[in-house]
Amino acid sequence: MRRSSNRYVVGALKARSLVDVAFCQPMTFFTHHVSVTRPMIRSIMDCGEAWLLEVEKLGHTGRTRPPALDAIAQRVLAQFPQLRPGYDSWWANKREKLEAAYLIATDAAGWAMPCAHLCDAAPFMLATHRRNLDEDAAGVPELEHAPKTSDKMESCFAVLERTLVLGANTFSLFGVASANLLKAFDAPAAKKSLAEATVRKRKRENGGTGGTAEVDALVAT
Repeated sequence: MRRSSNRYVVGALKARSLVDVAFCQPMTFFTHHVSVTRPMIRSIMDCGEAWLLEVEKLGHTGRTRPPALDAIAQRVLAQFPQLRPGYDSWWANKREKLEAAYLIATDAAGWAMPCAHLCDAAPFMLATHRRNLDEDAAGVPELEHAPKTSDKMESCFAVLERTLVLGANTFSLFGVASANLLKAFDAPAAKKSLAEATVRKRKRENGGTGGTAEVDALVAT
């Protein structure tokens, strides 16, 4: 791959890389952790907002220190220490790649450009982050087992959009939506294969049991 000589482009790419490894990666881990419940989500999202507010204060000189790679993790774990074992397992698998990308993005000699880019982008990232906030459910124990993320819904929207392109009517959309959420389009072998991969990932990152019972439970849902 040809190396870019445009310092503005390089600065933007480094800034994006820093956001990925220091913000997106840990936030994705925590919000999808099997032990995280709906009442915990808002607190975790607030940790992400605190990180963005710090980024907004970086300035344009490059003289400020970049946010630590584990800044969000330390905030979350201070509130939810029970997540430490799962995080440590995830970190052991991700550490080498994340640290390598972080060092490139925050290299002192070229830090001024990504620093300025992050400072300017922070208000927009913060606005996007806040649009994804739900009301704080920390005091609502009834929501202990409520859905945490909208992944399934986003996937369903994509299917519906494709169905509309094919000229389906509204009633057909309802059927397609239900069938998609129930995995009715998946063959039994595909369901089992996906469930096994999910269980392996949970065991690797969150310390799940990894047993056949967990696989069977996923296939049945």
